[in-house]
Amino acid sequence: IGIQLLNNDREWVGEPVILDKTITISEPDRLFDKPTTIHETSIRWGNSIQLSGYSINDNTLMLVWQTDNTPSKSLRLFVHILDADGNIIAQSDSIPANWTRPTTSWIPEEYIITSHQFDLSTGNYRIRIGWYDPITGERINMNTSDSYTLETPIIIN
Repeated sequence: IGIQLLNNDREWVGEPVILDKTITISEPDRLFDKPTTIHETSIRWGNSIQLSGYSINDNTLMLVWQTDNTPSKSLRLFVHILDADGNIIAQSDSIPANWTRPTTSWIPEEYIITSHQFDLSTGNYRIRIGWYDPITGERINMNTSDSYTLETPIIIN
């Protein structure tokens, strides 16, 4: 494998650099059978990403995603844990599935699972989720807003 730079006019610059390393390219495992979740949803963002369901177990949140069309941009998923006053007290912000499944790798009818763990003390918390373009910072809109707050709170006893 070699690497060579292009200038703005798409002309080659300099000599190619030949890499003497082995590179392994693999396709991710794909899930087409819907995982079991406690709460099923049909929440959809404007880019065809849909939250199909979720479950909450202690400090762990599992989100199940699907898309009708492979997104053209690699988007970031944010998960905010909110206290009773709506303040963010914990968050997760990443490429889905621990940085292994960029949205540009999703295919229609496939299910993507993201898992989010938070170290929370005793209390009731709300969960807000959404998507954004990491290059522009622009959030991906839904019908009425740019994020969604799950109906089910996290309750830590």
